Amino acid sequence: MPAKLQRLEVAGLLTMEHRPGWRSTLVGLTETGARVARILREIDGMMAVA
Repeated sequence: MPAKLQRLEVAGLLTMEHRPGWRSTLVGLTETGARVARILREIDGMMAVA
């Protein structure tokens, strides 16, 4: 999973914030990532109707 997240980060779709002393990473969508997510939801909705 980390490799896939890193690929999405490099593509500019998400951000990862590594917090010193924590065993977790905060992951968030960039503006571009949010736009891609909206498009994918719209496509998923179209396929459910078809």
